[in-house]
Amino acid sequence: MHSIALPSPAIVASVFWRETASGQLPFHLGVTLLRLLVSFTIAMGLGCAAGIVLGRNKRLNAFFDNWLVIFLNIPAIVTIILCYIWFGLVESAAIMAVVVNKLPNVIVTIREGTRALDQDLLDMARSFRFGWRKTLAHVIW
Repeated sequence: MHSIALPSPAIVASVFWRETASGQLPFHLGVTLLRLLVSFTIAMGLGCAAGIVLGRNKRLNAFFDNWLVIFLNIPAIVTIILCYIWFGLVESAAIMAVVVNKLPNVIVTIREGTRALDQDLLDMARSFRFGWRKTLAHVIW
């Protein structure tokens, strides 16, 4: 069946092979994956730090909880459009959009994990004089 809106699978395969052979597809795929890696690394780093702080501090958690709910409900397309309007069509805007979109998810996940950690296990690690690395490796992880 011929479609005006969609190309046939043969045309898609032909263009895919041509772009791969020319080197354009691998190059742009690499740039996209690098952008993704940088974005998720920043989101995980900031989100883990903020999540641990919020999970251990009830006052800060109460203050930021409503903000987290608001940011969790902002659609990704809105974040992308706002970042491109504010920062222009540059790499940093794309990275910022992913970070802003993923950061609340990471914060909430790490916060809940921190709150669920059994305090008795941390007390036991402290009584056996575990360092922070050993506590992280054997109690938390």
